[in-house]
Amino acid sequence: CDSINPQICYECENGSFLFNGDCTTICPSGYFANRISGVCEKCKVKSCENCSLNIDQCQKCESPNVLLFNTCIPSCPIGWRKIGITCEKCGVSDCDLCNSNVNTCDICKNGFFQLNENVCIDKCPNGTYVSQDGKSCVKCDYKCETCSNSWTCNICKKGYFLSRNNICVELCEYGQVGNTSTGRCVDCDQNCETCLPDNSKICTQCKENFLLL
Repeated sequence: CDSINPQICYECENGSFLFNGDCTTICPSGYFANRISGVCEKCKVKSCENCSLNIDQCQKCESPNVLLFNTCIPSCPIGWRKIGITCEKCGVSDCDLCNSNVNTCDICKNGFFQLNENVCIDKCPNGTYVSQDGKSCVKCDYKCETCSNSWTCNICKKGYFLSRNNICVELCEYGQVGNTSTGRCVDCDQNCETCLPDNSKICTQCKENFLLL
């Protein structure tokens, strides 16, 4: 100890550690108990609360910081979620937010769409359309192969025809037939009231004041 002030210690007994001129058996938070030098040494990782195993390795950060790659940061970065005192990477590729569960995605990265809770994709597949908020893929009507939204089909599935209202129907409206080549409802030929189901140019009934030859 100091020759002038015996309260100031320079070296502690075995099993104790020197901290600010005093001897202690347990180093305070943010310090490492060096058993070789017998000194409490400040953790080398900034804002670290516990580095009891290694002065260079942080086990716990000062609140409210979280631990990521041996660094104490204010909050987990995008694509990670807080779990206890550390950060855990989202298990779904191209996911920005997975607070509910590490293996499901709440919000996909910008430019990606949530197909379901386990998949983020850069383009919504056939049979789906981009939601109004631009974040997810929504299923089209079951009769649509592709669609722009819930009420506008672009291409119908086999067995259905696209009506003038962009709805997929099994039977076209009166005066129209389903064109199997285009998948659309087409008008019967001029002056035709009705026509053959597979040929819009062959009339089966004429409009008023016209006769069928």
